[in-house]
Amino acid sequence: MKRIGFLLLLWMASVATATAQSFPSGKKFYFGREDGRLMTVSLMYDNKGDAVASVMLGYASHLFLCTGTSDEWFSFEGYTLAPEYRAQSVGMGGFPVMMPTGDVCKSKNSERFYLARDCSQAVYNDTWYTIRLSPGRFNELYEQNYGSSPAAGGGGSYGGGSGSSDSYDSDSSGDTSRHGYTTCKACGGTGLCPACHGNGHFVGRDGDVYPCLSCNRSGQCRVCHGQKRIRY
Repeated sequence: MKRIGFLLLLWMASVATATAQSFPSGKKFYFGREDGRLMTVSLMYDNKGDAVASVMLGYASHLFLCTGTSDEWFSFEGYTLAPEYRAQSVGMGGFPVMMPTGDVCKSKNSERFYLARDCSQAVYNDTWYTIRLSPGRFNELYEQNYGSSPAAGGGGSYGGGSGSSDSYDSDSSGDTSRHGYTTCKACGGTGLCPACHGNGHFVGRDGDVYPCLSCNRSGQCRVCHGQKRIRY
């Protein structure tokens, strides 16, 4: 029985070591789709030693914790940072009360993210990003999509597949000196905070209610401030 336990611990240690050696910490990758949507993926170990990914989609940032690996994929589960609470005795009777520790914890959500082991493609929930981009090309396309041009936020498509990531046909019609409004990509035009879905709070795994730090409890999108659109 002891031998089985020892072998199990040895296997767990070898899996952890292999993951640590293969996880491309400190790297940043750029992806696109045929419909023009863009993604950046930043990988790192956080201050708790967890392998995490910061995924930027348009204006919105999403946090993911690496929870598994296979021969082909890194698997991640979404999370948000929330104040950490612990039961502490208060008063003469020592009645336990949940008090903030001053630290933050990871509160997992339903979002999922997958990154190919060779970092050639990524999947956010059910949406595939299969076109790898150079930093320069990504910045150019990001400026077209989310910068000050009238085509901000959409239009255009990549040509070919991953081998033709340098082609992009933007909508060049219209007077580029004109300004107006376009749908906010951070909230998808809802005006609601994408982290808490407009609630201003979320329920942790322990069942307690925590304030949403992304919108500072307002429930509004922090990019358009609830206006559903942004000026270009």
